[in-house]
Amino acid sequence: EGETHMEIADCMPVIVEALNRSSLEHADKLIWALDAVLEDQYELCEAFAEYLHRDHPATVWCTVADRLLSRLKSFKPTKGMDEFSRNYERERLSDWTIHALERASRKDEVIPLCEAEAKRTGSYLRLVDRLMAARRYQDAERWILTGIQNTKGKWSGSANRLRDKLMEIRIKERNWSAVAAIQPDQFVRYPSRKAFSDCKKTSGR
Repeated sequence: EGETHMEIADCMPVIVEALNRSSLEHADKLIWALDAVLEDQYELCEAFAEYLHRDHPATVWCTVADRLLSRLKSFKPTKGMDEFSRNYERERLSDWTIHALERASRKDEVIPLCEAEAKRTGSYLRLVDRLMAARRYQDAERWILTGIQNTKGKWSGSANRLRDKLMEIRIKERNWSAVAAIQPDQFVRYPSRKAFSDCKKTSGR
């Protein structure tokens, strides 16, 4: 009933500190911790994820980022996985690659990586979030439309979240006529009292 799981997880901080004090090179320590997180199927290694979010030198993260980029280039999914699982496995690796690039002060490489990965795994939402944070709204809209077109048949949830992002952009632009055109479509897809109220509110602007 979970007791063993909790007892194992409680031991992990001790292993993290042993890793931190080991004779491994600093970059090797981070890679070791990262592999523990990536291979963890039972949420036992949260302590290692916390270790990866500690302060480590940018030069060390730079080495880690290069290694992870190399892994992405030669990535081979676990045998027997379906498409969704393969994409998820690769996305976890690319998420940590992005983390390493940011900690290495190589943020200019993040969006190009997200663009490349969106084409491979359909991770459009992550890319759109990055573009919107950078206020690159035209690029974000372009990728939203591409993402909706490519995911609406397979992953309707992803397509709907992308439509929500398009709504956010239109609201930021204060383009209420466009918002009023989008909201009825959203209401038809997911009818609710709130969605109906939002449609009335926007149409009255």
